[in-house]
Amino acid sequence: MGSDEEHAAGMLDSIKAELENSEILGGDFPEVCHPIRSLEGIHQRASGQLYLGKQTHIGWTAREIVLPTIPGSAASGAIIRVAGITGRIGVVLVRNDSNELIEPHHALAITGVLVEPGEDDQERTFHSRTPLTGDVATEESDTLAFAVAIQPIKPNALGPCVLTGVTTARVYITNETDTTCELAADETVLASTPMGGIPILWKEDGTGEKWAVVELGRPSPGRITAILGAAQPIPTERNRWRYPWVEAQIDGNPGSPDYLRYVPVENGLTSQAPSGGEDPTRLAINRFEAHHMNDSEPGSGFGGLLGLGPVCELPGVLPKCPPARSLKPKLVPIPEGVCVQMTCERNSRGKPVWVFEAMSLIEIADPADEDRKFNLYIGGAE
Repeated sequence: MGSDEEHAAGMLDSIKAELENSEILGGDFPEVCHPIRSLEGIHQRASGQLYLGKQTHIGWTAREIVLPTIPGSAASGAIIRVAGITGRIGVVLVRNDSNELIEPHHALAITGVLVEPGEDDQERTFHSRTPLTGDVATEESDTLAFAVAIQPIKPNALGPCVLTGVTTARVYITNETDTTCELAADETVLASTPMGGIPILWKEDGTGEKWAVVELGRPSPGRITAILGAAQPIPTERNRWRYPWVEAQIDGNPGSPDYLRYVPVENGLTSQAPSGGEDPTRLAINRFEAHHMNDSEPGSGFGGLLGLGPVCELPGVLPKCPPARSLKPKLVPIPEGVCVQMTCERNSRGKPVWVFEAMSLIEIADPADEDRKFNLYIGGAE
């Protein structure tokens, strides 16, 4: 494994030279070196080379060597293949813009791209390699936007880092029950979190700074707090809605009029598209509404809720009210402004779906006076 593709190719060339020319190697491993040297540098002959009537199957390419197939040889048919670290999927070059050495398995917060499109002399680099810039995380850094160094990276130097995929990392474990991690401000060691961060696949026992295996780039099933917007009906369905939302947190400023109330997180997650307007793929669904029935059964209920039937208990009206005064119940969406806990799940096609749980409301109206209505909240027993 080389630091890049060019370095990897150079490493393989050195191995080839040793196999073809080293007297020591030839003396110790004649069953490997002699068939290769018999080709006299014309490696196209390999397809016709035989030993005891069978092909030796020597391979000799720019990225791979297949050693000769010789019965009794421990190296028979062995393959030597090289690759550059930056050629691996999920590995990118990152420039260390901090003033400190970044150790292997430590993290840098991603701050941008090293080469931008439009720089004519480097346009090709942008499209082919996309090197990034990184720094020690600050309070403003995205706690999940980081890369883990594969080798030491000096200040102002480029080095390979894992951006997506499974890798080893140094993680400070606060609680042994923590299952995810993130990059905290002023740190290069990752910090464990109960949920909502990068998944920890394995970690050493105990607390403190530990070795761990993490999976970068995979969405975590952790929860966020969100404020709901006005519900939008789902076409062709009854008693189901989709909800716009914005990530929220509790206002901790005692001097604020919203102190201890949930307020939108600045630059937080949202159902809005970057260009403005709601992104239909990000609108949330209520898990409780997802199980309502579209069709009711005559005489047994209404709008997907079975067994309730018409109700005849209007305040101030005698119990034996006429059928015309029977109440009309119906489900209504969760009101705008309600704060919920939301998770990001995956549907059957692997697409993300934002989901929350909130008990549905039932609105009951007087058919003789549609403006006269009240809500029922159906809750479970304690």
